[in-house]
Amino acid sequence: ILTDHYSAEVTYVDHCIGGLIDDVKRLGLWDDTIIVFTSDHGTHLGEMGCVMKQSKLCNSAVTRVPLIIRHPDKSFRGKRIDALTGHVDFTPTFLSLLGVETNLSFDGQNIWDLATGNKTILRDYIVTNYGGYGSVHTHKWHYFQNIANDDGGFGPQLYDVVKDHNE
Repeated sequence: ILTDHYSAEVTYVDHCIGGLIDDVKRLGLWDDTIIVFTSDHGTHLGEMGCVMKQSKLCNSAVTRVPLIIRHPDKSFRGKRIDALTGHVDFTPTFLSLLGVETNLSFDGQNIWDLATGNKTILRDYIVTNYGGYGSVHTHKWHYFQNIANDDGGFGPQLYDVVKDHNE
């Protein structure tokens, strides 16, 4: 039942995104519009007995998020980037894509430099936290532990993400 419910939610989101795309096309904006799809967190679908996001299991199911950027320049279609990025990178990226210049400094970096080939890597690791748990993720390792309260949860845990794809 859980997977059926999740599948229904994904189907509904797909329907809504389809409606947005239809409207952008109907308004004649498709060739000039950048569309971004992302999320604030992932979710558990029964891994290690967890359902929905739970900080006590702060593994990649929670800390990895989708980021899909549809750019009107056809040369970027179908391009996949396997680099470590984070939400902190969104603002500098989106401002750059929109051609907005600013004198503000950001902790994040422009992800679009990966898509254009100007860079092949932005960072060696990503740090995230949720509900008293912190995690560090590299291309090889994912580590998390309780950092703020007495609930030990499932941490500390260290995963070799190359060998353990299910983590």
